[in-house]
Amino acid sequence: MKIKYHVVLILLIAVLGPLYGAQVFGGRHPAPSPDGTKIAFSYHGDIWLVNASGGDARRLTANPAYESRPYWSPDGKLIAFMTDRWGNDDICIMPADGQESPKRLTYYANYDLIYGWSPDGKSVIFSSQRYTIRPVLYSIPITGGNPHDFLPFEAYNPNILPDGRTVFFERGGAAWWRRRYKGGANQDIYRKILPDGPSERITEYEGRDAYPMYSAVDNTLYFISDRGPNTVNNIWQMNLDGTEARQMTFEDEEIHFPRISYDGSLIAYECLHDICTYDVRTGQRKKVQISVNEDYTTEPFSFETFTADASEFALAPNEKELAFVVRGDIFVMEIKEGSPGKIVQITKTPYVEKHVAWHPHKEMLIYAAMEDGDMDLFTVVPQSEKRFHEDLIFKTQRILNTENTEYRPAFSPSGELISYLQNHGELFVMNSNGTGQVKLCKENDVLWIDWSPDSRWITFSRTTLGWREDVFIVTADGKTMPINVSNHPNDDYKPMWSQDGRRVSFASRDAIGNLWMKYVFLLKEDEDKEMDYWEKSGTDTVVVAANVFIDFDDIGDRVHTVTQVRGGYNRVAQSPDGRQYAIHSDNHGSDDIWTVDWLGKELKRVTHTSVDPRMFFVSRDRKNIYYLSRSGQISSADISTAKSKPLNFRVEVGIDTEIQREQVFKEAWWSLQDGFYDSDFHGVDWHEMYLKYKDWASHTRETRDFHDVIRLMMGELNASHLGVWKRRPTGERSGSIGIVPDPYFKAAGIKVKAVIANTPASKTDVNIRAGEVITHINGEAINIGENLYEVLRNKDNEEIVLTIEDRGRSRTVKLTCESPSRILNTTQENWVRANREYVHSKSNRQVGYLYIESMDERNLRKFEKDLYEEMDKDGLIIDIRYNGGGSIHDELLNILRRTSYAYSIERDGEKSYSSLFRWDKPTVLLINEFCYSDAEIFPAGFKALGLGTVIGVPTFGAVIGTIDIQLHDGTFFRIPTTGWFLLNGENLENTSVEPDIFVENSPEEDGTSNDNQLTRALEILLK
Repeated sequence: MKIKYHVVLILLIAVLGPLYGAQVFGGRHPAPSPDGTKIAFSYHGDIWLVNASGGDARRLTANPAYESRPYWSPDGKLIAFMTDRWGNDDICIMPADGQESPKRLTYYANYDLIYGWSPDGKSVIFSSQRYTIRPVLYSIPITGGNPHDFLPFEAYNPNILPDGRTVFFERGGAAWWRRRYKGGANQDIYRKILPDGPSERITEYEGRDAYPMYSAVDNTLYFISDRGPNTVNNIWQMNLDGTEARQMTFEDEEIHFPRISYDGSLIAYECLHDICTYDVRTGQRKKVQISVNEDYTTEPFSFETFTADASEFALAPNEKELAFVVRGDIFVMEIKEGSPGKIVQITKTPYVEKHVAWHPHKEMLIYAAMEDGDMDLFTVVPQSEKRFHEDLIFKTQRILNTENTEYRPAFSPSGELISYLQNHGELFVMNSNGTGQVKLCKENDVLWIDWSPDSRWITFSRTTLGWREDVFIVTADGKTMPINVSNHPNDDYKPMWSQDGRRVSFASRDAIGNLWMKYVFLLKEDEDKEMDYWEKSGTDTVVVAANVFIDFDDIGDRVHTVTQVRGGYNRVAQSPDGRQYAIHSDNHGSDDIWTVDWLGKELKRVTHTSVDPRMFFVSRDRKNIYYLSRSGQISSADISTAKSKPLNFRVEVGIDTEIQREQVFKEAWWSLQDGFYDSDFHGVDWHEMYLKYKDWASHTRETRDFHDVIRLMMGELNASHLGVWKRRPTGERSGSIGIVPDPYFKAAGIKVKAVIANTPASKTDVNIRAGEVITHINGEAINIGENLYEVLRNKDNEEIVLTIEDRGRSRTVKLTCESPSRILNTTQENWVRANREYVHSKSNRQVGYLYIESMDERNLRKFEKDLYEEMDKDGLIIDIRYNGGGSIHDELLNILRRTSYAYSIERDGEKSYSSLFRWDKPTVLLINEFCYSDAEIFPAGFKALGLGTVIGVPTFGAVIGTIDIQLHDGTFFRIPTTGWFLLNGENLENTSVEPDIFVENSPEEDGTSNDNQLTRALEILLK
């Protein structure tokens, strides 16, 4: 009946849509025509056109792709816009009447972000990161070809005056959807006289000043700012030198994406889910009433077939079935001789179901579901048959219904008790009928749970030291306090009980990529047994312990290491008897599953295709591993042969887009309701935010609009480390060879303007040089005006042959194209190398330089290597500008704070001081506004410990610990869960780390290696 209802609904929309126009709800990116009489805007992923006074809108594009950000040419004849028709954000132009198909201008496989037109209407302005360490502005002719440099530094929302020489732009790093941010990365407005005038900042407000818009009506600059008393983005006006700022609109909700007509008479903008205008001449603000034909370019309800994208699975105790979840619905697959059999759908609901687990004895599943808005616990059983896969009708029962969030349920081995987590990680146990809830741990940060075989104990891990967990054991009746049994500075997690009740195994990792498998003997008598005893008993049948006993005295002395591999916070599992471990490791640079027995023997790789497993189970006979790959495919790997075979499924799920949006939005809201680090939500009424945005979220048809609504809701929190994203299908790729094309070359071929060092084009056997012309690729001639990335489409990692001409001589070279991301990595490496050479040269090699790109294990190892190479220097510059964070601040600070306590001398040798590997000479730390998260904790600690001088500008002010989760439609969602504070109680979130010496770089110094900050650091060390 539900399907029929949706069919009827679709027919009604199809019949009524053309007759009765629907009001636009959530129009995006409005752009006034040059004379202010019309507005182009994006809605449901297409470009539309409407009179500025409102009325019926006409659709200009009708493509399944997402198309947005329209901009009118100054003469009003063309509209440029962004589209992901080819899988990436590219730029097209089309006639403003929509009578001709759009023409593609850009072909680069990374993003291209449109920003408007040149005043003469001959070029489109856009931002892209191609050969520079930060994005820069380009202009591309509407006739096509290669883009020209417009502003060779990072700038946003440029507005070029009609004279073609004066340009206003903004700089800053705060997200457009974040409210009330004040910090080092706030937006400010600049002015520059082209081509070579200096960039001059004309606003100094600590919050947002953005979107400069020149009006010829009154020769002033309009912009948006939250400097008003209600800290809401509104339109302001100021003189061209930044003086006499005054507020012009008084919206209660934020203004976003304002655009001004070329004649300066009308500004259009988004305000919540409405499109509004501001008349510059009259000062009138108006909400534009727009009607559209709401017919769908894609059906709102459809059946979608899935052969992957499972989000989780659980192997039945008898290993004859497995349950898995696709798009929030539960399925059960029969397993026949290790192969997939019949598959049945257990739940068919619009809301999310997850965290599925089996009853140990009955044909029953337990799971968490968001049926009434929060996560509650349910069970489901077959109605008439013995097995799920034999039945078609299933009986569900809610066993726990509270106003809290309950998740991760697990039956005890007896089946009489259920453990579960509540809210942010509170550990509870209850009877199997949902009664008798008991809280087992006073803290609310439990992450992993396992039952003892006798159902009397629970082992769990929770965070005790920063991000590091420890393993605890507690009685299931809650009558004792949890006892720490790992008690180690490593991150000890995922405890698992052996079937005989004598061991608890767990994973243990450090901050630099080492992962250990460990176990602890629970009885002293087992610790005293010789290894021969355990080796001889290795093949015996394991008896399930009827009673588990634990000697807690000195239990930490009975921890043993099984094996060590490379890995981060990765999954581990064990066979039910506890004798075989499976470990997710990136040994050999590939994310695969390895096995080892509990005595540390036969460490073996059992998958070989970088499956990047989300979860896995070891079979009872220790012969197979069932795993879920990153792509959501379920497979079985034979441990002895190390061969995998897929457990293929093909399931059909009915998806009502609007209902799914509602449920995913609710799931996202609840994730922050339970997980946000501040229970006061930075002073925001979080329940009110749900009501404010839920209808808009449900109304969206395009994923990108939907995610923007979620972002706006998150932005109300004025917090960092918030994110929502979804992997896009693979689109066109670009080959990159490491040249910068000359955009002014008008003959056939592509003339080389510059060659990037250490790229394919610069290799000795290739040796492409500036001034040469590439005439052919793989024997095909390059025509006049062809774009470099047009002729290199889908050639990344592909070998190609180039024909090159230079002053009448022709030659051919063979090279392998790289991806754009690899070229960008090389660009940054070149920048770092140039910085080091500059420092060494200017200091006569007295001062060392090292750069920390990210706070991760790879950069920790690189830091140690680079520091060792610079140990002979008298001073050191540590550069962390543009560092986005990670988790190694403690390791870095420990190295830098080491001091001498003794020395040794070999015969006739020199003194060697201990600590051996340390740095205690003068140090300068470089920071900027793009230092984020752990790259702010590090300079905060550096200052507190007095390790040197900090130079630069204040950091972003974004310090929260996070976790990432996946919502049931495949959306990834980031939750800020842990606050960071200085010893005086000051919250590092929204608090920038201030430099000791304030030194600012001009925009023109982006990407240079003799900038003000680096030069000042040298001066300090050379005094």
